Amino acid sequence: MKSRDNRRFHRASVDFPVTVEMDCGSGNHWVARALNVSVGGILVWSTRSMRMNVPLVIHFPSEWIRAFAVIIAIRSEGYYYGCEFINLSPKVVHALSRTVDHYKHYQTTNQLSSVWQQL
Repeated sequence: MKSRDNRRFHRASVDFPVTVEMDCGSGNHWVARALNVSVGGILVWSTRSMRMNVPLVIHFPSEWIRAFAVIIAIRSEGYYYGCEFINLSPKVVHALSRTVDHYKHYQTTNQLSSVWQQL
């Protein structure tokens, strides 16, 4: 029996690299992969451990624009981290909402380059 999905926001499957930054300074950042995204959060695959309930900065690919978000990892399973966005700007919320709404009907992974065209 398949359990009911109780997520508050629609999600889109994605696959793109992100840089995770923990505190400031050298050596405190690494590359991870975004696997799905919504207006409320992002699923990240990271071989480096992410601290739970500690604000981190996530930088999106530089080809798209200098875009970043503050996240908090709220659950983990192996290398997978479910993260919530914290205080996104209205412009980023709008861009994510439009893009996720467009991609939510696809069953395959999609590149979300169009989200950054809205910023």
